[in-house]
Formats: sequence, C-alpha cells, structure tokens
Amino acid sequence: MRGPSSGRWEPWLLTATAAAAVLGVLRPDLYADAVDHVVTTLVGHH
Repeated sequence: MRGPSSGRWEPWLLTATAAAAVLGVLRPDLYADAVDHVVTTLVGHH
C-alpha cells in the first residue's frame, strides 16, 4: 500500500501533524496552549 519511505516523514509524525492541523482549525485556543507547552518544554523555560 505504502510507497518506499524516504525516512523523513514517519507515521507518528504524520499523525501528529494531522492532529495539530485539525486542532488548529477546530480549537485554536487549545492549539495555542499546546504550542506554548511544546515550546516551553523544548526551551526549558520562558
């Protein structure tokens, strides 16, 4: 079914990207909170 994987787009990443897109459209407030949480986690602090 699937073509050869290039290794860049793993299935979980596609799922996360799709979920983020849907959340951004349906619930921009939750999307903003999620983005803020991810950025805070990656950076370590504000």
